[in-house]
Amino acid sequence: MIFGVSPDSGEADIAFRQAEGLPYDLLPDPEFELCRLYGVKVTNLLVFKLVERITFVIGKDGRITQMVRDTRPGEHASAALRWL
Repeated sequence: MIFGVSPDSGEADIAFRQAEGLPYDLLPDPEFELCRLYGVKVTNLLVFKLVERITFVIGKDGRITQMVRDTRPGEHASAALRWL
């Protein structure tokens, strides 16, 4: 299963997913609860918060099997798919 997590609202996530043609769901995390649980860095800026981009691969047993920080969307997608 593949999904993304976004600090935006559910409505914004739906619009973004449709606009970008993403083949997976985005889970809204406007209160940064998942970010805190998974240790994702959130930087407070004057007007908004910047969230670190990380890829987690979670096995069927619920454990994290791979984690990639400083991801670049087009560069590690094939590796992430191999991990699945």
